[in-house]
Amino acid sequence: PWTHKQIYASDKVDTLVTTYRSATHRVTVTGTDVVASGRDVLARHFKVTVDAGTTYDEVALVFYENLAPNLEKSRFIPNDAYTMDHKRDYALVYDEESRALVHLSVKDRPAALLKPLQTAAPDAAAVKAFLGSLAGQQGTYWVMGADKAKPVGYPCGQDSVDGTPGTGPTDAFTDAGDGALSGSRAATLNATGALRFDLSASGGEVAVLLAAGGTLKAARDALSAARADGFAKLRAGAEKACTGWLAGALLPDTTDKDWLRVARRALLTIRTATDAGTGAVVASVSNQPPYNLDWPRDGAFINHALDVAGKLAAVTRHNKLYARW
Repeated sequence: PWTHKQIYASDKVDTLVTTYRSATHRVTVTGTDVVASGRDVLARHFKVTVDAGTTYDEVALVFYENLAPNLEKSRFIPNDAYTMDHKRDYALVYDEESRALVHLSVKDRPAALLKPLQTAAPDAAAVKAFLGSLAGQQGTYWVMGADKAKPVGYPCGQDSVDGTPGTGPTDAFTDAGDGALSGSRAATLNATGALRFDLSASGGEVAVLLAAGGTLKAARDALSAARADGFAKLRAGAEKACTGWLAGALLPDTTDKDWLRVARRALLTIRTATDAGTGAVVASVSNQPPYNLDWPRDGAFINHALDVAGKLAAVTRHNKLYARW
């Protein structure tokens, strides 16, 4: 069994730190998550530490994903944003060139584009042909790879829970169970993926970058730029953006540390929930269930909090959005 503890790195940033501990295996994993400032990149750093005096023949980190990307949701009943995976999660491949998983959904999901992948075991050439056919195709693209480390194994599989049994490669979660990954290069619909990184016998560190874009090129470019900067710089930039945003905020007139901590966290939560493009503030960043929507009933309280905190430009922008709606 593993225990989990999750905290923020401090009350002035939204850096999330999760500690996973297995007393049985005598291993501790520390995960640090940040969203790169001004970019569509989630950066996840993992540090694996084996207890002193414990020896393993090999230690590896396996990163698993089941993103289920899609493009649409029904108006007023957005539950289908995650209940229609079998129709909207289009394809997942491992791209040798970028050393990354590419998980995507494109407009209308044309069956013809999938032809290079519809063989018993698509090879690197088939994957390259498929990715080449996506040039200019608008959609939802995720490109996932390490900032420096090269994966030594991967599978693209079909979700064993939501997928149709026997119609695709083994679920990546199941495949990763024994650490020996199958190397399946492609899966369609309800796809799941994993990347394996070998570490030293005492552990090690890996940063996995998840870059998103409306085209394959945009997502690839985002990954390349994030790799060039590295996790430490991405974290520093994200934290600077948080502390800078809080610097001008009015806080409760108190010396009570807990009151101030809660106030800062409330303001940072509002910042995290604000859409950069429109100024909308969602009730929650969750889309499963779909609560990532902006309701004026919530927005009225959010605007009041921002107003009291002195964030008048954000309130004005939010109210102008409501006026347009």
